[in-house]
Amino acid sequence: HKFMPLGMKGSKKVSDLLIDRKVPVNLKRDVLVVISGSEIVWVAGMQISDAFKIDSSTKKVLKVSRSEV
Repeated sequence: HKFMPLGMKGSKKVSDLLIDRKVPVNLKRDVLVVISGSEIVWVAGMQISDAFKIDSSTKKVLKVSRSEV
C-alpha cells in the first residue's frame, strides 16, 4: 500500500518506510496504520500522509492517544 508522506513529492510504500526507519522484521506486523476510506492517513508514530496534514482550511481534528495500562 502506498501513501504520500508529509513533505515528500510522490508516493512511498509503507513497507519501504518501515525499511527506511529500520523497523525490525519481527515488529513490522505490530505497526499501526490509520486509514480513512481506502487512503492511508498515518503510519502511527512515524509518518503522516501529506493529504491529511493540518492547514488553514482544517475544520476538525481527530486526536488519537495511547494509554499505558
